[in-house]
Amino acid sequence: MTPTPPARLSESVFRRFEPIIAAAVERFPNVVEVPTAKPNSTACQLRSAVKSYLTYKWTGKVDFEKFLLIYEDLTVREGEGKVVIGSAQLTRAFLEGKSEKSCSFSEPNLIEGDAIEVDMRIYNKTCATFVAQLSSLRALNKPIKFLYIKQELVDELQLNYDVVLEKVGENEWIMT
Repeated sequence: MTPTPPARLSESVFRRFEPIIAAAVERFPNVVEVPTAKPNSTACQLRSAVKSYLTYKWTGKVDFEKFLLIYEDLTVREGEGKVVIGSAQLTRAFLEGKSEKSCSFSEPNLIEGDAIEVDMRIYNKTCATFVAQLSSLRALNKPIKFLYIKQELVDELQLNYDVVLEKVGENEWIMT
């Protein structure tokens, strides 16, 4: 039996970035650009998604055999308002303005109206734990937006359940 992956390498993290990884593998060595308001966070999550795919070999849209061939040179870099993925040489050249991208993706964030809101001023830790359990079991088909959740509870939920919480605003977190 395969052990449960840690939250940062979960299948849901991979699925969020799967179209980007698939495009990067298909277009390699060319650069795929992901415009984002949070380059550092997006780059970190994309790297985790790549590692998750390598480690757990999720089935899906990515050509795994080609992925294995290019993995050593597949590079994620962050720039001003964007993240790029492609070969090490071309991603560097692209960020220096010396190369063109192959394609561009919208930021893999959630559409505001898509999330179920849980206001922690009304609900308690038990409710948040229950929601995290349902989410980690893939029983919820929508992302969850927590309002006014404390950092300690965010850390606890990510440690104990197969969920990722991303800060999207002041006092707002999205669970995927």
